[in-house]
Amino acid sequence: MVNRKDGITIKRIFRERLNHLNPSPEIRVRLGRSGKSFHVFVISDFFSGMSSVKRHDFVWDLVEEDLDEERMRQISMLGVLTPEETDGLLA
Repeated sequence: MVNRKDGITIKRIFRERLNHLNPSPEIRVRLGRSGKSFHVFVISDFFSGMSSVKRHDFVWDLVEEDLDEERMRQISMLGVLTPEETDGLLA
C-alpha cells in the first residue's frame, strides 16, 4: 500500500522539476483504484502540438532522476494533457 505522504512527495517532485514550463503545469496526483499506486496528471498548454510519446518522454526525462525506484513503481499511470483534453476526464 502507498500512503498520502508518498503522493505528496511525488507531487512535489513533479512540481519542482516542471515549474519552469510556461505556462506552469497543474499537477494532480490521485490514488489508483487498488490503493497500491498513484495516477499522476500533468496539465498545461505547453504540451499543445506535441505527440503523446513526446509529452511522456519530456516529463519522464525531467523527473526520473529525482524519483527513487520505489516512487517510480508507485506511479501506475502518467497522463500528460492540455487543459482542453481534461474536459470531463478529471472531474
